[in-house]
Amino acid sequence: MTYNIALIGAGQLGSRHLQGLKKINIATNIDVVDPSIGSLAIAKERFEQVENNEFIKSIRFLNSIDELNESIDLCIIATNSNIRALVTQELVAKKNIKTIIFEKILFQKIRDYKFVQDILHENKIKAWVNCPRRVFPDYIEIKKNIVPNEKLTFLLTGGNWGLACNGIHFVDLLAFLNDNNNFTFDSSCLDNDSQMSKRAGFIEFTGILQGKQSNGSDIIINARDGSNAPHVITITGENSIFIIDETSGEIRMALSKNDWRWENRQLRVLFQSQLTGDIVEEILTNGNCNLTSFDESAQIHIPYISSILEFYNKSLNKITETLPIT
Repeated sequence: MTYNIALIGAGQLGSRHLQGLKKINIATNIDVVDPSIGSLAIAKERFEQVENNEFIKSIRFLNSIDELNESIDLCIIATNSNIRALVTQELVAKKNIKTIIFEKILFQKIRDYKFVQDILHENKIKAWVNCPRRVFPDYIEIKKNIVPNEKLTFLLTGGNWGLACNGIHFVDLLAFLNDNNNFTFDSSCLDNDSQMSKRAGFIEFTGILQGKQSNGSDIIINARDGSNAPHVITITGENSIFIIDETSGEIRMALSKNDWRWENRQLRVLFQSQLTGDIVEEILTNGNCNLTSFDESAQIHIPYISSILEFYNKSLNKITETLPIT
């Protein structure tokens, strides 16, 4: 059997997904869709940087969803967040889609979460959101030392590392570690001046975002304006402490069962090009994967986006339903 895979969005992240797809170990046809000829050219160049794989039966670079195969076993939607809901609607209306992996931030508007959720449920499409720390072996090992729904304190500090667009990764990480998706957030300590993102047309924030889970766990995410300091994560529980420096790939940990003796371990941070092939293969062969399900991720996204959007409106003295982050 040969599976049909579609990749919608051939930008920076989409092209890395494509490199990952080239390492897959089951027979596939791959279609890449992007209206930008330049983006398709870069994606093709990056695809060709990876050694040939006999399991890739065909690869096409297309300009529209209309040109895709009628039936698609798996689609990766790696567009910017501002068009993702409409792209999903068009894709499902025109093609027979079985499974989807969404990039994050999922959507800029709160109403789009239910809109897309209804589309997925009505068409019986299984979907996941690409917050990939859940599949990092070292975070899986850390989780083994945490009791489900354990009350934790999760602190992330660093320079201007992109709090708004990247913070959801760490909220999702906490949700994974203690199996709790129920959050509230307080954005009142964000800095009043939003900044232009590295991506044109989008913004970023610095300052402090605070959150709490329903079990009393705290999450504090800090991005310091004007600093390029690496981000460092500290996770404290009743029986464990972890200090994680993803930039240097180091973990310091102390466990009560080991009399709180400090140990040093390595952390392997995996690139998207190292992950996508295995994740897609797992979905196509087993019907599931360890990424966050769409429904769980929507539950995490909605209070996160709502809180930052409320701050954004107050800081600009305006009312908008769109938070322009991606």
